[in-house]
Parts: sequence; C-alpha cells; structure tokens
Amino acid sequence: MPTPASAPFTVVSRPFELPALGNVDVAGRAGFLVVFQSYCPPCAKGLTDAQAFATARPDVPVIGLDVDDLPSPAAAFLHDLHVDFASVAFAGDPGKELGIAGYPSVLAFHASGRVVAVAVGDVYPDGYADELEKLG
Repeated sequence: MPTPASAPFTVVSRPFELPALGNVDVAGRAGFLVVFQSYCPPCAKGLTDAQAFATARPDVPVIGLDVDDLPSPAAAFLHDLHVDFASVAFAGDPGKELGIAGYPSVLAFHASGRVVAVAVGDVYPDGYADELEKLG
C-alpha cells in the first residue's frame, strides 16, 4: 500500500507576523508552528511527525499552538504523545487570524518572524525539511 503524501505547504498571499508566543524565543530563525487541538484525532499524528522532525533538527524552532483547549488537557495530550517541543495557547480565531481551515495545520515562518506558508493536514518529517530549504 502506498504511503500517503505529506500535506503540501501553500504560500500565503499576505505574510503576517507570528502570533504571540509567550516566552518562547525563536531568535531570528525560520521554523514551524503546529496548530492543534487536544480533542482532534488527526492532530496526534501531526504532532508525532512534528516531534520526529524537531528531534532530528533541534536547531529549528518547532512550536505547538494549542487552540480552544484548557491547559490541563492540552498538557496531558502532549505528554501522552511524548511531544517535548514548546507549546503555547492561542485564544484568537485561527481561521481569521492565522488563515487556517482545519487541524492540524502547520505554519512556516521566516527568520523575519513572518508566516509565509501554511499546510493543512499532517506534514511528514521530510515535508518539514523540504519547506525549511525554501525558507532559507
């Protein structure tokens, strides 16, 4: 049986500033925000693939962006999945403010701190690596 393809990144028509990341510092580096909800079954696979990429490339910021969750269920979800990259809560409207249409979604950001591409669905570790090359 063929392996399904990684969700493709699409360039956003109007790059925008990263949302507030609390005390997470991306320090002028390109990276990824993984937008998820703890009650989203496909998000579990998306987060484990993001963790595989983060483990392989610890120099690249990978940050979880938790939408519409209470802190305790979100922390338990990440713990159960063995996700150890930073995660922050997002209280805004992800469709309006981040331009996403489903979960999980991955936002690729440039070292300038602007989101430049988005993928809706699971991005496999090689998909992250391919997009990172484009981010420069």
